[in-house]
Amino acid sequence: MQALTTQEGNTTSLAIPQSQPMAISQMDAYQDLIEQALNAKPEEFKDVTPIYWEARQGEIKVMVLLGFKPINVKDEKTGEIIGQSFAVVFFDGSREVVCNQISLKDAMKNKLQGTVFKITCIAAVAKQAKKFEILELQSSN
Repeated sequence: MQALTTQEGNTTSLAIPQSQPMAISQMDAYQDLIEQALNAKPEEFKDVTPIYWEARQGEIKVMVLLGFKPINVKDEKTGEIIGQSFAVVFFDGSREVVCNQISLKDAMKNKLQGTVFKITCIAAVAKQAKKFEILELQSSN
């Protein structure tokens, strides 16, 4: 895994696996897609930027569990990467929702991918763990 950096060169908590080399035919096909995109109208694009959910008290989301993704753990004072953890990833119908709250990660550990949840943030105090009510749709498995 390789850590991603910001435009300023600062290391982020996101990481991606090393990519594999492409065949020439794949590169040609991708070049055609890039050319199409360069000539496309703004309304032909869909915003798929992941949302990093910082839940607020009373906020409700209905989402499908996609799984987990690795994230880097940083020292809060130095910003140095000191390890790796995982964030839980959902789909809310339009984009990925990445959650790093301990209680959500723990609740999703043994749940099946594709399961639908209604998640309500019932308590959110700055610098403290958030509390959630997590309801699983029984017909989603």
